[in-house]
Amino acid sequence: MSHNNEADLLRYAVSHANDTYKLGLQIEAFESDMDDARVRLNLADSFVSLVVEVKRWANHIDTDLLLMKLSRKSPIQNLILVAQYINPKMAERFRDAELQFIDTVGNIYLRQPGHFLFVTGNKEGDLSHDKGQSVPMAKALSAKALVVMYTILKEPDALKWSYRMFSEKTSVSIGMISQVMRELEQQGYLTKSSTKVTSILQPDELLQRWTAGYMDVWRKFRSPERWVSSEPFWQDEQQLSASTAVIGGEIAASHYLNYLTPGSAMFYATRQEIDSMARTFRLRKARTDFESGYKISFMEPMMPKELLIGNDGYAHPLLAYAELMASKDPRNIDTAKRLYDRYFGH
Repeated sequence: MSHNNEADLLRYAVSHANDTYKLGLQIEAFESDMDDARVRLNLADSFVSLVVEVKRWANHIDTDLLLMKLSRKSPIQNLILVAQYINPKMAERFRDAELQFIDTVGNIYLRQPGHFLFVTGNKEGDLSHDKGQSVPMAKALSAKALVVMYTILKEPDALKWSYRMFSEKTSVSIGMISQVMRELEQQGYLTKSSTKVTSILQPDELLQRWTAGYMDVWRKFRSPERWVSSEPFWQDEQQLSASTAVIGGEIAASHYLNYLTPGSAMFYATRQEIDSMARTFRLRKARTDFESGYKISFMEPMMPKELLIGNDGYAHPLLAYAELMASKDPRNIDTAKRLYDRYFGH
């Protein structure tokens, strides 16, 4: 994210923590790079200087993945995470990992000599605007905005396309594309050079924001249909290739990594493709989450099929990663981390 957006978020969170808990936190000087930012806390006869990590969207970042990345930067005990909002479940996980944090609504974990604070449960709607301050809030994402973000992440040359070409490839209006590009630049995800060339400033931040949107928006907007099968028909590649649906989830991850043995199936499919597969493979509609049989889910495509596909007819690794993370299954999350390391470990 850009220096200005990160700096604004950092200043607000520190100011809010100081006003609420009388801490006397001080932001140590940084110039052109937020990687130099530190927060100083005065102790009884000394002080501690904590390395700052700003993650605007912390709630959907896998904790182990985040801790692994942060540990490469500095020992966890020497870090403080600054976020827009950290929910109670995530707060507990960060505390267990001894990762100190503050957010913009007063949630905090601070463990230093003479200072131990763990406060959670403050909600985003509880945000105070004392002293006329306002926190730089990120806007909620629409399904169309997520298509634009996904395309930027998937296609390295997408930022070079004209908006007309972008619209033709994504079925998103030119007006919406322009608006999303402008907002992504304002929020620090994109940057524009002096020669007007646009590039992704921090691809990992953008990927995690998109993943959060996939879980919160796409999977609710395109709620998956649940079916069951008496056998794992996807193990027969010849049978599977007969369908024109795009193969995602565990099967796609297995294809890319040759690591996971799929226990369920997920497809991006039109109504016609769903009905055809139901007949071909004798699927039955799941009435409950506990129905016996192999689980199959179908999600209606949210963009042209060409964009969904990675290679060999399987969903792109971005989609496989997001779907595995959304499953909340520990085995799938472990596989998602492997996908991340192979394809997105910038």
